[in-house]
Amino acid sequence: MTKYLAAALLAALAALPAAAQDTAAPSATGTAATGNQPSETSERYGAWTLHCTTLPDTGKACEVLHVVRGQQGPIAQVAFGRPEAGEPVLAVIRTPLGMNLGAPVTLSGEGSDDVTLSWFICLQTGCLARTEVAAAQMEGITASTALQLAFEDGGERPVEIDLPVEGLSDALSRLPAE
Repeated sequence: MTKYLAAALLAALAALPAAAQDTAAPSATGTAATGNQPSETSERYGAWTLHCTTLPDTGKACEVLHVVRGQQGPIAQVAFGRPEAGEPVLAVIRTPLGMNLGAPVTLSGEGSDDVTLSWFICLQTGCLARTEVAAAQMEGITASTALQLAFEDGGERPVEIDLPVEGLSDALSRLPAE
């Protein structure tokens, strides 16, 4: 299941739909499983989307997603998911290519400890950083009234992105614990 969730997070970040944009109220969409095909559901909570995939033999994997868009397309994508019951939440961030891979990626919330992510792969669609997020850090993130994502571009210039908090706590509370 851990490998499946990591793959699901990567796939979601690689092909995240524009539907992950801000909305005022939760809404849901889904597809039913047919044979060995997975069933998928998406529910939007403010600026965040809870996306779940259920496979007949491996169970359900869910992640909470947000896309940060600039004038020329996605600047960053953020995903949170839980690989296994009782395990910490896994955070995965995708940025465009050309980032300073020697500098960390940090996610900081008002009143919470910074979450530091490590770069682990660059693909044609961008570079990915990930880390496990401790329960205390998740509590800080969900309680925050402001979140910021920070990393460096290839010229070692800081990139700081304010992330919306609207809907994040609701979406994260719906991540399956099992």
